[in-house]
Amino acid sequence: MSIVAVFYFAVITKEASCCPVCHEELGMIGTRERVRWKANYVQHKLLIRRLYCENCHKIHHEIPDCLVPYKRYEADVIEGAIEGKPANELGVSDNAVYRFRCWWGAVETYFSDILEMLAAKYDVSFGSPPTFREAVRAATNSNNWIFAHRLSTCSGVCTK
Repeated sequence: MSIVAVFYFAVITKEASCCPVCHEELGMIGTRERVRWKANYVQHKLLIRRLYCENCHKIHHEIPDCLVPYKRYEADVIEGAIEGKPANELGVSDNAVYRFRCWWGAVETYFSDILEMLAAKYDVSFGSPPTFREAVRAATNSNNWIFAHRLSTCSGVCTK
């Protein structure tokens, strides 16, 4: 793998952010660099806002929709892999596509449960079936994101 290009972007919003834990307003305390890999090994470096909650003393990061928490590749690439697109069409390795599918196989039911819980609690509706981005955003913004490293070992979860 060789890096074709690196681009820097600042992620800026004028929207007020609220804490997913206690729902109080968040204040900005700085930024951090976050790498996003696009198709064909194009690397974007994003400056992500770090936010602090005065009420519950938690630090949060404002993640744009093009990213999936704790994943390096952008959401479009991961979503394409989950939908069954081949690696050469996505511009990534076969191994990356395999890992994305294994991860999704491990967390898909959990994300569906989160969507059902949110729909019942807040009387909202999601697509039928819900999109990948709806599920990721709901899990992230409701503070229900799980670290699925142990879940996505691919033993019996997906096939090559």
